[in-house]
Amino acid sequence: MNLRFTISLVVMLMLNAGINAQSRGSVNYYQEIFNFSENQTENAINQQIPLGLPSWLVNLLVGVDNGIKGYKINYNTIDFDNNMTTATGLIIVPDVSCDVDMLTYCHGTVFDPSDVPSNMSGAGDGMEIIIGYYYAANGYLTVMPDYLGLGDETTDTHLYVNEKTEASATRDLMVAAKNLQNTLNYDLTGDVMITGYSQGGHAAMSTFKNLNSSSIGGLSIEAVGLGSGPYNLSGSQYDMIVNDPYYPNPEFLLYVMASCEEAYGNIYNTPSDILRQPYADLYVTNILGQTGDVDWVPSYYPSMFQAGVYNDLIYNNNNPTKQCLQQNNVYDWYHTKPLEMYYCTGDEIVTPQNSHDAEDAMEDYYSWWQFWLFNQVNAAYSGWFDHGTCVVPYAILNKLELDLYQSWCWWWLDEEIDNRSEDTEGLAHRTRMYYDLDIDVSRLPQGIATVELYNLDGETVLTVNQPVASDNFVNLNVSDLEAGLYGINITTKDGTLIETAALKMEAELIRHPEYDPISFNNFNNEIVLDLSLLLDEVIEFNIYDQSTRLEKVNGLQESESLKIDASELPAGKELALQVITEKQSYFLPFKVNLDANLENGLYLFPNPTMGNLTVQAAEAFNTLRLYNQEGKLVFEDIKDQSSNVQSYTLDLPVGIYQLVMETVDGKQFMERLIIK
Repeated sequence: MNLRFTISLVVMLMLNAGINAQSRGSVNYYQEIFNFSENQTENAINQQIPLGLPSWLVNLLVGVDNGIKGYKINYNTIDFDNNMTTATGLIIVPDVSCDVDMLTYCHGTVFDPSDVPSNMSGAGDGMEIIIGYYYAANGYLTVMPDYLGLGDETTDTHLYVNEKTEASATRDLMVAAKNLQNTLNYDLTGDVMITGYSQGGHAAMSTFKNLNSSSIGGLSIEAVGLGSGPYNLSGSQYDMIVNDPYYPNPEFLLYVMASCEEAYGNIYNTPSDILRQPYADLYVTNILGQTGDVDWVPSYYPSMFQAGVYNDLIYNNNNPTKQCLQQNNVYDWYHTKPLEMYYCTGDEIVTPQNSHDAEDAMEDYYSWWQFWLFNQVNAAYSGWFDHGTCVVPYAILNKLELDLYQSWCWWWLDEEIDNRSEDTEGLAHRTRMYYDLDIDVSRLPQGIATVELYNLDGETVLTVNQPVASDNFVNLNVSDLEAGLYGINITTKDGTLIETAALKMEAELIRHPEYDPISFNNFNNEIVLDLSLLLDEVIEFNIYDQSTRLEKVNGLQESESLKIDASELPAGKELALQVITEKQSYFLPFKVNLDANLENGLYLFPNPTMGNLTVQAAEAFNTLRLYNQEGKLVFEDIKDQSSNVQSYTLDLPVGIYQLVMETVDGKQFMERLIIK
């Protein structure tokens, strides 16, 4: 036997034995594959940027802050059958001097198994790798799995859009990145952001779902931002594919069938059961063989199927392919973390309906006491782009949003060590514009000379010269702009140019049938806002009549309720109260209804309450009763003396109750009370 072959065989056997003995996420080896300075990083991004993008988008994408270093990682994970195996991935380390957050980015569909992050490639003819560069060069420890069955060193079959293996490969690379801190000389804060595009949107959502039910010790998800993902595989995404015989990427359906057959074994006995020749043989060679060649797939893809197969895909809800995809839907589950799902209306590959399906399904899990979470799950419009180009506005919008959650330490560093500038990078503006764009100028003592906004065609849509600041904010009305992403150029009076962007969105009013945090106290002519269920501290309130701001209240609000004088607000009109925290913006509908409380004659506060309750009435009362949802009397108080105001301390289970107040002459008034 050849000596070299013998040594190689022994090493392979030792490696295989080691895999079985190692835990998930343990590292077999790592290799440095690039080391870029800040300028080299910008050049690497520039070389891959798609053509035809407006210059302001390009400028934002190459506007990086640090050099980066990339490592190819071989690590242990599990396959679909829970057997230990290996996978590869990329970890990109930013050149910063402080603890960093972990950002996990999952890549889109690749046909060639070598077009993966650990080979400095990705979807879109390799363009996608720049997303990893972009996030890492802006301060994130960026983790990019190749997925099981992809990469140079794999012996597994890649299970396309398979929830289990996408999540296991991604999760275990995150564990590997955590384990490599000392070895690769970086320190993690423990905060994690999860993101991904296209198939990567599905993979990232799968990972999010996995970590939501079983977290990694020492790591905590802060926020999730996904782009154009097929979350509802067996629903809206399936319908888009099978109902269009000219669907632009029909090879996706073949990859799905191959993956489902590998995982569940119920698609066919042989490929010729479903495919005509020569497609059955080409399928074996290229799809099962993972060559990456899909040029042979016909544009009218039903022609490659055996008779009846295509009709079965369309009309049979129990066909095995659809059943397999049902097992891998990731749109309908419960969580409480901030989630943005970006989409473009020109997407011909992944229907935007996926994002709306997920928003609707996830919000359905929230009960009234989780009222404020309704605003944390959003389908976010990112422009009219097609699938391939939408990745750029998604990446920029996602970074702007995730930066709100990032554990910045550089404000306290020497700029000679970390070259980010507090004045330019620390500029605070809302990443979401509704009726107004507010620009924080508290760190710009020289003031602003010009603000310019650009649309996705590169056209200037708004120019404001010498804007006047009030309470450290420059306010611009943007209510006439259409929804979508806009570039923002801010030129200070000393000539400094600050480039950023924001998403213009329609204000969506949050309503719930069982709970309204706003009440109107007619006795005191004031709006009362219950903040006891809101997890974040409020920094600003705005009251809008249509697109006109009537009132603005700045300043931190730490109390459980806010009272706003309503004497100068228009009565009887539906207004909107905007509640702004450091990370979220909420719009609540309300009316100044001068008649409602006079008719009812009753006001409860706080409501909801944890037990302490004050009852204020237009008429003196001496009797109070509480009934639960079954109509059972659970509390009664009858006093000898009547008064217009009474206070109580209640000890009742959490729930919704009917409060009945009775005056001395027998008149009754009723109001709903929530115990939390």
